[in-house]
Amino acid sequence: MTPQTIHAWVREFQDTLGEDTLPTLSERAAEEKRYQELEEKHARVLKAFGEKELELEILRELLKKKSPLSMTNSRLLKPSSSEDTRQ
Repeated sequence: MTPQTIHAWVREFQDTLGEDTLPTLSERAAEEKRYQELEEKHARVLKAFGEKELELEILRELLKKKSPLSMTNSRLLKPSSSEDTRQ
């Protein structure tokens, strides 16, 4: 494709739709800046989503296991018979 072909298409486009339909350089720059900001925001959201997914997976794995620590904690919450006699 030659540059002359592209220029001919641009002229045809401008003649058909008008010159004001093409964005100006400042509009293009603003759109590019907005696009970059959206890409950065998207990357942050994906990272946060991945971290939450990892956290949920770890919690699911912990729930599947019987943890000796959870058994110890449950014993601490229940009063033993020796504690009942002291009160």
